[in-house]
Amino acid sequence: MVPIMTTRSAIDSFTEIATLRIELRGSDPLIWRVVEVPTSITLKVLHDIVQVSMGWCDYHLWEMVIGRGLWHRAPEGGRSGSLA
Repeated sequence: MVPIMTTRSAIDSFTEIATLRIELRGSDPLIWRVVEVPTSITLKVLHDIVQVSMGWCDYHLWEMVIGRGLWHRAPEGGRSGSLA
């Protein structure tokens, strides 16, 4: 059974699109991509979108900084941030 969205904000979160510019710090020349994503996606899905848009296969450590929040992939055997 598919849930029916009845509130305007629930529907908007699936129809609103955000345009994001992704930049690699310290690259010379600057490496960047622009992607459009629904505002309803999770950080895990955003991580997957970044991986695909940059042509990566999730082999290396990474981190996302959003405001004061930090999410990252932990080293082997370590603890991860909120995203994992």
